[in-house]
Amino acid sequence: MGSVALSGLCFVLLIPWPIPASLSLTVRLAYTIRHLFFAALTVFAGVIVVANTRFMTAAINPLMKSAQDSVEVHQRYLQNTLEQFAIFSALLLSNATYMNQEHIAIIPTFTLLFIVGRVLFWIGYSISWDKRGFGMSINFMVVLCLIIHGVSLFLTNGIEAF
Repeated sequence: MGSVALSGLCFVLLIPWPIPASLSLTVRLAYTIRHLFFAALTVFAGVIVVANTRFMTAAINPLMKSAQDSVEVHQRYLQNTLEQFAIFSALLLSNATYMNQEHIAIIPTFTLLFIVGRVLFWIGYSISWDKRGFGMSINFMVVLCLIIHGVSLFLTNGIEAF
């Protein structure tokens, strides 16, 4: 499992992502927001599944405790994905304000890794609570890399650099 994940990660890092010709601050932020749209689909998928599960089962009544089991995993996925998406979005947008031509390719790479991490988290969580770790670790590593990258760019360029 680990070697497959490592191979997939190497493949994702080597994809020649299309990069905008001009890299003004506005272009970098627009480029990032366009990629965040795809990451937001993980939240939207959670909303759809929770709504559909509620509509199709006795969990349509949120006060009925006995019916909550059918929707609980999906609700927890949705809550965690909302939290992760907020952190990921803030970090990706703040990193984008500093990026140059050589760094801008991490935006689609980290967005794809975020999506893969969320999907694997959801699949694992649906199987068993202890199977969610692999997907969560992918998201944790993406966030950690963005924090380290952002701090290094800040320390190198200062707060005024655009």
